[in-house]
Amino acid sequence: MPNNDFLNLMTENIDELDCCLKANLERREGLNNKSTFNSETKLLFVGTAVPPKLRYFYSNDGNSIYKWIDDVRKTHLQTLKTRIKLTNNDLKKQACIDEIINTLYKEKIAFLDVANTFITVKDSSKDGDIKKFYLNKADFQYINNGNLKIVALTRNAKTVLEEYFGLTHILFVPFFEHTGPIREPIVKALEETK
Repeated sequence: MPNNDFLNLMTENIDELDCCLKANLERREGLNNKSTFNSETKLLFVGTAVPPKLRYFYSNDGNSIYKWIDDVRKTHLQTLKTRIKLTNNDLKKQACIDEIINTLYKEKIAFLDVANTFITVKDSSKDGDIKKFYLNKADFQYINNGNLKIVALTRNAKTVLEEYFGLTHILFVPFFEHTGPIREPIVKALEETK
């Protein structure tokens, strides 16, 4: 899906979302309400939308971003992510998520998605399956903080950041496209914002 088409799916009125629901679609709420993004944040990673059944940003299997944060910042996010997967106890899972949030907050790292509430194909994690999304501008209220380094992890996030917010100082790392090096620019951003 070309990037400009994605912007056409955006609405600033959350009530417009439900009109798009059909049999094979679902309304999904994202995780921006659990983000550590605030005026003190130094590094912000922006994606498109949360995959189904995910408890916190990038805590799914096969995602290396926590490992890279651990390598540079000497944290233990990867261990917490593994504990979430291995336990069946919801209280223990939540305790791990709380510790992830506290660690990210201390490290001044945050995650946000441009599509925090959206209509998509049921159980899909593909950006191309999003039919309509709501952009809550309040989620991005500190986006113009001069000390903030912003990393767009998807083409759609890059498009919204550049074309909707008018940002020109973002780093684009096509995290999910596997079209080039992704570890090195992310590690560099982590080092630069210590």
